Amino acid sequence: MYRIICNSLKNYASDFDNNIEDPRYRQVYFLRLVEDVAEYSRHKAANTWEYQMLSQFLWALRDCERSQQILHELRMLGIHGVSQLSDSDFSETNRIWQMFLKKAYWRD
Repeated sequence: MYRIICNSLKNYASDFDNNIEDPRYRQVYFLRLVEDVAEYSRHKAANTWEYQMLSQFLWALRDCERSQQILHELRMLGIHGVSQLSDSDFSETNRIWQMFLKKAYWRD
């Protein structure tokens, strides 16, 4: 499942030329931290916006049955969600995440 998410993220980003200004890519930009554990650790240590958003998003997924396998794999890598006070709306990010899980952006 981890490979599916990483491949889907890469393909989704390439569809928008990794352009952070594109509102459709901006919704998932912070998810790129799951692709590289060392990068995740650096962002976690610095408590960056990307780390905070990823952490909040993964915490929001904790009750989503479909995401349990990937959440478990991420925890095994040391990547996990943390409850933080936030009013972030992840509805669009979640919609794209669910498409990743369904292999909508999967390409070999």
